[in-house]
Parts: sequence; structure tokens; C-alpha cells
Amino acid sequence: MSTIMHAAFGTLTIDGLTAPFSSSPPFRNTDLVMTVTGDDLVIRTGVNMGPVKVDLERCPSEPEPDDDGTWDDVVEVVGRATAGVPVSVHGPTEMPPDEVRELSDAGHERVTMRIHAASRSEARDLAVSEPTER
Repeated sequence: MSTIMHAAFGTLTIDGLTAPFSSSPPFRNTDLVMTVTGDDLVIRTGVNMGPVKVDLERCPSEPEPDDDGTWDDVVEVVGRATAGVPVSVHGPTEMPPDEVRELSDAGHERVTMRIHAASRSEARDLAVSEPTER
């Protein structure tokens, strides 16, 4: 599912998933995911503010590694699900779109997310009105 989310302060928010987390090789980790305010996780965007194209896919099992050069950054993170909070991704100043409110099955304590990014350096730290990264 493809959607536009609005980055603010150079981030997109991951709800319902907290650190401690680990990232596992062979994926490239170039500061794509970080913790803020303790255990909260965010995805770091290149743009400071504006729309970012986001494709979300919920996989029933672990997907094959996707490192064919299409993506500039690829990281897989394992976090702890927060009881009663759906795992979702959204801009810091918006609610998750209805179709992407729940990215994990309820009741799972451990959640794995694979995050890919491309073109984060095209409009680094700028405010944009059209998506420049995905």
C-alpha cells in the first residue's frame, strides 16, 4: 500500500514499538531509525518538513533480503510491542491513515520491521511541497 505521510522535524513516528531494539546485518544502517525520548522509535527522513512517499506492506513471514541497489538505506529492527498500542507509522503531526493503523498482530511481544529508504539526500533538511524521497 502506497501513501503520502508528512515528515516533521526530519522524522516519521513509529507507534507501538519501543526499544530496546536491535538491527541485524547484512542490512545497511545509515541512521535510518533512531530512538528519541527514551524508548520511542522514529524513522529519519532526509527532508525536514513535507510529504514523503511511503509504501507499507505487512508480511506473513520474513521477506527475502532486498538489497539489489534499489534502496540507499536498508535496516531491520526488532522492538518490543507496547501493550494496547497498535504498531503503526505516521507523520509526527498526523494520525496514521486508517488503512495502515495496525502493522502487527495483536498479542505479539516482539515485532520486526524492515525499513528501506531512497533519495533521502535529494532535499536534505529542506521543507518540500512534493515528495522527493521514498
